[in-house]
Amino acid sequence: MLFKPDLSKCKENQIKILDLWKKDICMSKLLKHAKRVLTIPDSVEVYNRFSGRNNSEYIHKNNINDEFTALLDKFYSLNEHLYVLYSGRTCKLNKMGFLDQAYPIFYLNYVFLKRYFSELIYTEDFFSLIVSDVNFNTVIDLSNIDNHMEEPEHVDKYTISYKIICSV
Repeated sequence: MLFKPDLSKCKENQIKILDLWKKDICMSKLLKHAKRVLTIPDSVEVYNRFSGRNNSEYIHKNNINDEFTALLDKFYSLNEHLYVLYSGRTCKLNKMGFLDQAYPIFYLNYVFLKRYFSELIYTEDFFSLIVSDVNFNTVIDLSNIDNHMEEPEHVDKYTISYKIICSV
């Protein structure tokens, strides 16, 4: 059975999330620098194009800033516009976070993502950051959500899953 989210509920959550983020220093900066902020139905269309990430690896949390930004630098240029889904900074609304489809998607220049990256991930309620070029050839998902009961050796690591169609 194919899971379909309740889009009307996702839309309500997007409005709440955006209102909360406007009051957050880091998120308000990203909102200001975004060329566009996609909400339902556009955000779900973009989210569905993120699929197909079938490779994964782990990066130790102590090395995340250097290693993940180096990975992003390998595939994206500073002046490139990207789709960015950030799930986090919402525990005031929901301690467990929302479905990824409930988060708005930024259409943002990479230079701004790079500038605020560490502020985004070094927060207690960071869940995931999905970055894609506009053609969805390179999709990189940094996740702080793992089943550490099954893989206890990765408890101090972030999971990176990715899809790369065009190699550099």
